[in-house]
Amino acid sequence: EPCERGRLAAAHDSRAAPRGGARRHADGCGGCSITETSSAVSSSFIMKTMFKNKPDVPIFVIHHEKDSCVVTSYVGAKRLADKHNFNLLKISGGGTSGDVCGPLHYHGFEGKMTEVIQSIKEWSEKL
Repeated sequence: EPCERGRLAAAHDSRAAPRGGARRHADGCGGCSITETSSAVSSSFIMKTMFKNKPDVPIFVIHHEKDSCVVTSYVGAKRLADKHNFNLLKISGGGTSGDVCGPLHYHGFEGKMTEVIQSIKEWSEKL
């Protein structure tokens, strides 16, 4: 659920924000970026479906270069960021002790959360 909640909130904020300005919203930071189709995920939950047009709020995409979860490839996240000129941070390194689509793997930034949090903090302070 956190994945859908963050993604949906970001998509909602992008439509609800006034043109040319960011609207601060508690749920405006997405937790993942579903970029690929799968029988387990509805196509309506894919980022390219949610962001058909460039959102009116700043978007910061953070993705691990080796995320091997079937629906969240780095290539898909980069393609989305490039298409809409979103800020993109590529994470490298970290751990792989759990499931490839879980929090204890590249997908969940295992061992890299301090870097991720610091990057979000620095980016958001510039808004």
